[in-house]
Amino acid sequence: SGFLVPSYYIFAQNNVEPRDCYKTVTNATHEANLFSVAEKRVDFATSNSESLGRFEKNAPEIYDNIKEIWRSPLIPSDPIVWRKSLDQGTKDQILSFFMRYGRIGTEEEVKAARAILADLEWAPFRPSSNAQLYPVRQLQLFADKLNAQADGSLSAQQKKQKITEIDAQLKEISRLASQVPQL
Repeated sequence: SGFLVPSYYIFAQNNVEPRDCYKTVTNATHEANLFSVAEKRVDFATSNSESLGRFEKNAPEIYDNIKEIWRSPLIPSDPIVWRKSLDQGTKDQILSFFMRYGRIGTEEEVKAARAILADLEWAPFRPSSNAQLYPVRQLQLFADKLNAQADGSLSAQQKKQKITEIDAQLKEISRLASQVPQL
């Protein structure tokens, strides 16, 4: 999320190559990036929402040295998935459990479930679909495109064909993603 997400959503979408714009581009962990910005060792860096929240809680004395300037589209985190061939009765039971957890039950059960969710820094579960995975599919295709561009074993024609196919897939997923209602 610290490299591929900004590479795709900021730079590639604007036809910009980061190494052509900045004197130095380095990679580090989200936490190291936050400390580097807060301690003025770098001018800006990438992170993720979870790390930013933990940083605010764990390093409040230097958190105020950071200003968030961009947020990517929501990237799904820890989606719960099942295999398509699972029988409908089992799917219904699983979905019912997650949709009821922290919402339905005795007052004590709901309170206990909400406490567990709060400790995890989660809210009650919401229904989803494979549409939430569109950003992941876009990022994977972008990574495939980068790999194709760098693949020395492909001829120029093979490279062009592969990149054209990937671009068409990216365009279609972007079209589908634009049709998904935003929460």
